[in-house]
Amino acid sequence: IWAGKQGGGLTKIDPLTLNYEEDERYANVYAKLPHMTVASLFRDSKNNMWLGSWDKVVYRVNPVDKKEMVFAKTSDPFSFPGDDPLAFAEDEYEHIWIGGRYNGLYFFHPATKKFFHYKHDPSKEGTLADNQVNCIYIDRSGIVWIGTNRGISIYDPAQQKFTQTFLPEIDKEHRTLYDFYVDEN
Repeated sequence: IWAGKQGGGLTKIDPLTLNYEEDERYANVYAKLPHMTVASLFRDSKNNMWLGSWDKVVYRVNPVDKKEMVFAKTSDPFSFPGDDPLAFAEDEYEHIWIGGRYNGLYFFHPATKKFFHYKHDPSKEGTLADNQVNCIYIDRSGIVWIGTNRGISIYDPAQQKFTQTFLPEIDKEHRTLYDFYVDEN
């Protein structure tokens, strides 16, 4: 089991023995190390581990050679634009969907290694409900469910637009979605 930590990178736990392994470099919280705070983890269909960190980049760890690839903001308009990744999901075409804390939703196309960016735009219909994306769920039919601080956005790849479902304005704490769960029905 991989566990992300604040101020300590990763901890890897053996679920049978509960023995754990930590990278000793993180003992010094003032060291300038990558992924000092890991906010999200995801294993894709090829067993790559994706790490979302507060250092505004995305990491992908290859399971075979254990090499870490860093996706960061560059001059390329299709690079990861720099955000704190909070959520990951993978669709049936092995595209990786990434929810950001500040700037919306990111779509990674593995064949081209390009990121596409979707943001909330109050002046346009068919955009995200909010720019903080806390969770992503992709159902059996390929519909992407996105939980935000203002409600749910639903993306249908066939229509290539978002449908927004805003939750009532009772108070801000009760309209934030943090996770989805599908029951047996």
